[in-house]
Amino acid sequence: MMAYTEATKQTTLAAIKAYPMAQGYNDEAISQAIADTWSIVLSDELPDTVSERGHRLLVLHNMVVDSTAQSGGVSRASTKDYTQEMFDWSQGNDPYMVEYERLVAKFGKGRWGIAFL
Repeated sequence: MMAYTEATKQTTLAAIKAYPMAQGYNDEAISQAIADTWSIVLSDELPDTVSERGHRLLVLHNMVVDSTAQSGGVSRASTKDYTQEMFDWSQGNDPYMVEYERLVAKFGKGRWGIAFL
């Protein structure tokens, strides 16, 4: 059985800004998302070995949620013949949350990992 050591390795602003989806966000918004999600990583008891990765995944997940909300829930659109596709959270198609849930299932306690944030 693996002994739990409290997570101390948070993701950084620079790590998040390396992702193309972060380009539309200012530093303050990213920093706030980093601060807001850290308590979830702690409550899921991810060990230090994966805490930065898990934290990064949660911040990116929040950006997916924010981006989807800004577009009215549309994940795909077309101007020719007007086609839209609404984002369906129940399909598990947010790769960042899917990977976070996998980390929590493997290494953590899982209080938040199966919830949509």
